[in-house]
Order: sequence, then structure tokens, then C-alpha cells
Amino acid sequence: MAKNKKTITKKPSVNKKSAKRPVSRSVVANKTSVKASELETPKASLNLENASTGFKIEKYRVVGLVLIFIVFLFFIANKNRNLFFAATVNGRPITRLELDQRMVSRYGQATTEEIISEVLIRDEANKKGLKVTAAEVDTKIAEITKNIGANGNLVDLLAQQGMTMTDLRSQIELQLLVEKLTVGLVNVSDREVTDYLDKNRSSFSATSEAELRTEAMDSLVSQKRGESLQKWFNDLKSKAKITKYL
Repeated sequence: MAKNKKTITKKPSVNKKSAKRPVSRSVVANKTSVKASELETPKASLNLENASTGFKIEKYRVVGLVLIFIVFLFFIANKNRNLFFAATVNGRPITRLELDQRMVSRYGQATTEEIISEVLIRDEANKKGLKVTAAEVDTKIAEITKNIGANGNLVDLLAQQGMTMTDLRSQIELQLLVEKLTVGLVNVSDREVTDYLDKNRSSFSATSEAELRTEAMDSLVSQKRGESLQKWFNDLKSKAKITKYL
């Protein structure tokens, strides 16, 4: 009789080390990243708050500078009203810009030509080393004052024409420069004086022959000088480089 063999089922051996659940590296990484993010979040928010605060300070600073600038302009405008306004009518201001635009539209071309002429003459005089002294100007002013007479006032007469003594001195200086630049430009012969005197004797106030010839000479020189000066100036202007923007 066969003996009953006892069947022994072998239990699989369990490795205690392997029984532990392995920890995934991704989990560790996630934990690490989470912790890192938790640590960095307060820093980031702090930086944003600092940036926001800095922006607000800078904004207030700019606004403050603008306000200071506006107050400064108001102070300047109030103290120097004539720099910005020509007049006010019933509270309505007439600005300098409005006045300038009106003046330029009416007198701009003529005034520009006048200034161009002055610059050309002075430049030509500088090239040739010609100057006019204050004494020469004073002599001319004395002649003008003498012609006005005791009852006249030169300053008042100038004011009526919108001029000052400074304007007059400038004009006289310019005229004297032209005379020096055009010395010898006009020549009048004795024969021309005689012919001119014979034709216009009745128009002269002198009585003696010498004075008549002197008066005729001055009249002839003035007449021919006007024609010669125009030609001289046209030649001077044609050689200059002039650009107009009006």
C-alpha cells in the first residue's frame, strides 16, 4: 500500500527589501519642485510689490515735475505777458503769434528785403575794412537837428514815424557805409554842371554864380548817384547767395 505523500506547497519567499514600495523619482522630483515653488513664490510676489511701488513713486515724481513746470510757465507768462500777448479786448487775449502772423502777411516781404539789403551792405563793408565812427553819426544827427529848428523835437518826430534814436543812428550808419563803398562811383563834369544850370537856373535859390554851380553840382550828383547806386546794389545782390522762406 502506497504511502500517501504529503504535498507541501512551497510558499514563495518574499524579499523584505523588495516588499517595500519603491519610491518613484518623479514623485521625489515633484515634491522637490513643489517645495521649491513654495519657497520661490513669496520672493516673486515680493519683487512684484517692489516693482509696483517703484512704478508708483516714479509716476508721482513725473507728475510732480510736470506740475512744477506748468507753475513755472504760468509764473513766466504772468510776469512777462508782453512776450505772449499783444493785448486783451474784453478779456479776450490777442496773442503775439496772431500779431506776428498778421504782420508777416502784410509787411513780411518788404521787411525781409530791407534786412537782406542791410546785411549785404554791412558784409561788403566788412570785407573792405570800412567802418563808421560814432562821431560821424553824431555829426549827421547834428545836421538833422539843425534843419528841424528850435521848435522841433527830433525824438518826437521819430516817435511819430515809429522810430527811436537807435533806429536813426543805425540808418545813418548804413547810409555812410554806402557812401564809403561807392566813392568815385559818380563823376560829374564841369560841362554837365553848366548844361544843367542853364536848363534849371530858375529852380535854384542861390544868387552868386559859385553858389549856383555848387547847388547844380549837388543836384546832379544826387540824381546820378541814385541811378548808379541801384545798379551797384543789384550787382552786389546778384553775387550773393540768398534763400527766402516767406
